[in-house]
Amino acid sequence: APGSDPFADDEEDDDPGAEDDDVAGRAITVASANGSGQVVVALRGGVLLYLEVGYHSSRWTVTEVGRATLDREISCLDLRPFDDDVVASTRAGSSPDGSMDVDAPPSSAAAVPGRSDLVAVGLWDDFTVRLLTLSSSAASPDPTAAAPPGRPPLSEALRIDLSSDGDEDEEDGGVGAGGEEGGRSAGG
Repeated sequence: APGSDPFADDEEDDDPGAEDDDVAGRAITVASANGSGQVVVALRGGVLLYLEVGYHSSRWTVTEVGRATLDREISCLDLRPFDDDVVASTRAGSSPDGSMDVDAPPSSAAAVPGRSDLVAVGLWDDFTVRLLTLSSSAASPDPTAAAPPGRPPLSEALRIDLSSDGDEDEEDGGVGAGGEEGGRSAGG
């Protein structure tokens, strides 16, 4: 359950793991983590867990921050934080070094691990990439946009439809999460 340690032994509980019955026994399909202690784990059935690892009171802790069940199996995850310098120069029309390298983070991002406000989630069978929030303050991938307060972790901020096949668009009406046509939409 969100806010709990998913690995803690709770001897006082009459039914250990009762709240976690929906994830018990599900295989991990993919996971991603970053240097700030954020971890996302995908389980069979489209279940996504958001965990935070930290060192508190002389011991390591793992806390479940959020949980979501998506409508498809999760194929890939990326939890790397956006580099502010790269985002700013991309908005200006070019990358800092004139190229686009998607395989490795910029050296400035590797030097100081930052927290990510979003997780990128790819799904099997529907050709979408979804950006989900990791905190209540991260409601939009646009850092200049004001975030509505109280949005729970793992809420959809943006859905990108990568399909070029008309059949996929007919299946879901060709409409993204925010109700906009054209394959890209901002959740709201």
